[in-house]
Amino acid sequence: MPKITLNNVTVSDAYMALLADRGIDYWFANAGTDFAPVVEALAKAQVLETKVPIAVTCPHENTAMHMAIGYFLVTGRPQAVMVHVNVGTANGLNGLLNAARGHVPMLFTAGRTPTNEEGLAGHRSLDIHWTQEMFDQAGMLRESVKWDYELRNSQQLETVVDRALSIAKSEPMGPVYLSLPREVLAQSMAEFTYTTPSRQHPAAPSVPNGDAADEVAALLAGAENPLIITSSAGRDPKAWSALAQFAGSFTWARTLCMAMCRCAATLATSRSPARRPKACTCSTKPWPSMKPKRRRASTNAARHWPRGGRCCARTGARSWIR
Repeated sequence: MPKITLNNVTVSDAYMALLADRGIDYWFANAGTDFAPVVEALAKAQVLETKVPIAVTCPHENTAMHMAIGYFLVTGRPQAVMVHVNVGTANGLNGLLNAARGHVPMLFTAGRTPTNEEGLAGHRSLDIHWTQEMFDQAGMLRESVKWDYELRNSQQLETVVDRALSIAKSEPMGPVYLSLPREVLAQSMAEFTYTTPSRQHPAAPSVPNGDAADEVAALLAGAENPLIITSSAGRDPKAWSALAQFAGSFTWARTLCMAMCRCAATLATSRSPARRPKACTCSTKPWPSMKPKRRRASTNAARHWPRGGRCCARTGARSWIR
């Protein structure tokens, strides 16, 4: 496979170049004292016109996390976030939990307080480097990530980055966490060579068990009033289209849409067809003996029309809002 060699670089130089090569377009960050080697790498890349991710300074870690989430939802490409040691990690937990729940792949990274007091580039230089030291910085989020690790040296850089991204992008997708000690980021290298593209790839999608699929098909074929319950199917547009096509092939099938249809909230809060937006072409006739309740308007569809239904033009199947 083709190889690229960088000469006279630091681990930060190699790390940022490697991220760009692996498809990371943006590096969303909220910086601290641990960022010094990375800031120098970005400045150096600008002068030498080296390809690195576009750095986006974020006023809060929660903002950085959700910008990465939003970028993936639009493009399907995971991005990188870097925050300041333990305090930044703690501030990013809200976004991390959302990414984990939504199966959003993300390279969530944080600096690591220096442990050396002298002798190495990037060693401790401020009192905060003693007070922010933690025995297990990743312990606060380990239950919400697919994988966590701390970069130990320059020799494992390519392996660690590739493993992190391949795990994050393997189904079920989700965030991974990598801590980056300042001494390691500041380490100098005469040269750094990596392969392009990466030799590691996400795991191939799993195949449903044939016997189980036959059993489900038999149950659906013999059901009198089946109900298809969806949760995160809309995360993949292809899955949603397949679900709509499948539900539309059975005239008796009802689909429970959980905040998946754009017109769901409007249907739930509208008492008459006249109040519905012109863009909504849903049926004006509810299912028999299912009448909407007169309640105060709300954006929460789950609190309204608990037993109502409409034929959704977006999905091509009946939508039942619980």
